[in-house]
Amino acid sequence: DGDGLKDGEEVYKYKTDPLNPDTDGDGLKDGEEVLKYKTDPLDPDTDDDGLTDGDEVLKFKTDPLNPDSDFDLLSDGAEVLKYKTNPLDADTDDGGVRDGHEVLYDHTDPLYGPDDVLFFELKITFDTDKSVIKPEFFPQLDRVAEVMLANPKSTAIIEGHADKRLKSSRKYNIELSGSRAKAVRQYLIGKGISGDRMQAIGYGFDHPKMQNDLVNGTLENRRVEVYIDGAAAAKANYVNPSK
Repeated sequence: DGDGLKDGEEVYKYKTDPLNPDTDGDGLKDGEEVLKYKTDPLDPDTDDDGLTDGDEVLKFKTDPLNPDSDFDLLSDGAEVLKYKTNPLDADTDDGGVRDGHEVLYDHTDPLYGPDDVLFFELKITFDTDKSVIKPEFFPQLDRVAEVMLANPKSTAIIEGHADKRLKSSRKYNIELSGSRAKAVRQYLIGKGISGDRMQAIGYGFDHPKMQNDLVNGTLENRRVEVYIDGAAAAKANYVNPSK
């Protein structure tokens, strides 16, 4: 069938149809799937994101092996078919917050930048297995406190995130990232922000910003993020640090 695979390999190894160059009808030849893209020639949507492998490769340029090519918490299919966001840009409207966070948590419009909440990605590093904030990082937290004090009706979600390695425990990393988020919350309480205005959550390695290096770790995925709602005046003069 001219698909780049021998008939015998199709019949005995891959179980594909030797008379059909595209067994699963996804727009990619069986040989391309097996040899080039490493997708499943028997499954038109290998990563189960709602887009066919062929559409991902040929039309949208997304990764057919990763359901969320831009790591914004929305599947590529949801972005293209439902929300009309860019599956290759984590922040389609350039408002400062990832598309998925807008849709799933903030309930703002991922196509309208001005309605994004105020986002801080704190450049804080912690000692291994610790959640003590070092004094060198206090100025970043003071900036968050300054914004919340100036906007007394504002509220904040503080998220702790971890990277994933080969032997990482999901439960442990959720607990550790949660304790780090709580440490940030406690610091802000000490600066005069009422605790009932802030929620601290640990997501472990469930919400990466990029592909994890399972051997060496991924610094960019070890982070604390603060999302402040109700601080529109501060947002007007704010530059998105994640871009």
